[in-house]
Amino acid sequence: MCTVGDMVRVLQTINPNIPVDELFQNSTFTSQIRDVVNLWPEKSKKTARKILQQSGRLERRSLPSEEALRAIRRIKEIALPATLTMIYEKWQRDPSTFWNSQGLEIGSRNIYQVYRGMKQLETQRHSGTIIWRYFTMFFYDLMGLLGDGRKYLVETLQDKLVNMIDVSGLVNASKITIQKDLKRWASAGSKYCNIARVLGNGALILLPHDVTDNIWENRLPMKGACFEEAMDHLNGLGIREVSKSIGADDLGRDIREVIIRPFREIVHDQVCQADLSKSKPSLVRDPEREPVADEGVRLIGEYEDDSLQCFTDGSRIGTSVEQSEMNERLSTQARQAHVERNRLSFGRGVADDPAEESDATRGGQAQEPFTPSFDIANYLTFMPTPESSVSSQGFADEECATVGLLQFNAW
Repeated sequence: MCTVGDMVRVLQTINPNIPVDELFQNSTFTSQIRDVVNLWPEKSKKTARKILQQSGRLERRSLPSEEALRAIRRIKEIALPATLTMIYEKWQRDPSTFWNSQGLEIGSRNIYQVYRGMKQLETQRHSGTIIWRYFTMFFYDLMGLLGDGRKYLVETLQDKLVNMIDVSGLVNASKITIQKDLKRWASAGSKYCNIARVLGNGALILLPHDVTDNIWENRLPMKGACFEEAMDHLNGLGIREVSKSIGADDLGRDIREVIIRPFREIVHDQVCQADLSKSKPSLVRDPEREPVADEGVRLIGEYEDDSLQCFTDGSRIGTSVEQSEMNERLSTQARQAHVERNRLSFGRGVADDPAEESDATRGGQAQEPFTPSFDIANYLTFMPTPESSVSSQGFADEECATVGLLQFNAW
C-alpha cells in the first residue's frame, strides 16, 4: 500500500533547485518514481492516466499560429519536387508558358482574363485533389485485384507492373522511380479506402480541403482511438447524410468501378486461362478402344479437378470449334491430337501443324487471337499530383484496353 509519505520521502532526496526538465532525465529519480507508482492501486493508475491524457489534449489545442509554426519546423529539406522538373525547365525556357497554361494571353490588358484564369485554377485545385484520391484508390484496388486469393506476392505483382510500365515507353521514369510511385500511391489509396469503408465512397468527395493530403495519407492512422475519433467527428458533422443527399455515395462507387472494371475483366480472362492450362484433362481417349462419336470435336470438356470457377461470375472457361469445319479437315485420330495440342497451347495462340495453320488462316489472312491489353502505363501517364492542378485526365474508357498487347502475355 503506497502512501503520500512514500512519495514525499522520494522527493526529499532531490535537490529542490534542480529544474524539472533535468529532474526527469535523472535515472535514479525516475526509477524511484516508477517503483512508487507501481505500488498504486489500479484505480489510481487509471485516474493518473486520464489526467495526463487530458493535459496532452489541452496542449494540442493551441493557437493556429502555433500549429503553423510547428508544421514549418517539421520541414527538413528544401528542394524542387521531382514531379515538376520538366515543366519547370519549360518555364525557364519561356516564362510566358507559365501563364499560357492557364489560358492567359500575355500582353492582353483585359483584367477579366486574369480573373477568369484564377477562378479556373481555383476549381482545378479542388477537383484535382478529389481526382488524386480516386487515382490512388485505383492502384490500391489493382494490387488487391491481382493478389486476392492467388499465389502471388505483392512484391512480385509490383515488379511485374513496373516492367509493363517501363517497356511501354509512355512513361519517362526509371524502374526505381516507378516502383516507388506505385508503392506510395497504393499506400495512400489504402488510407482513402479505409476512410471510404467507414464513411462511404462519397466521403472522398466531401473531405474538407483545409485538411491537407499529408494528414489523410500519412498522419492519420489506419485504426485505433485517433482514427475512430476522427471518423466520429466527421460523422457528427453529417458527412454520410450529406453524401447520400447529393448522390455522392453512388457517384464515388461508380467512379471507382469504371476505372478498375477493364482490368478486372482482363485479369479474369488471364487467370482463368492459367487455371485451364494447369488442369488435368480426362478428355483424351484411345480411338481404338473408344471411338469418337461423329458429333464433332468437343473442346468444352470435363476436367477432373473442376477448378474453373474464377473471380465473381463463376463462369467456366472453354472454347468450341464449328463442327462442320472440323469434320471436313480432320479424321478421328487427327481430331484427338488436335484436342491435346489445343489444351497444351491454350492461351499461346500458336499453331503447330498445317491443319491448325489452315484453320487459323481464313480468307487468306492470318487470324491473330484476341489478347486483351493491360495498359497500366496509360493510367500512369495521366496520374495527377497533389502539387499540380488538374484540368483534364485526357483518356477515355476504351483507351485502357487498347495499347501494349504483348505486355500482359509476357507476364
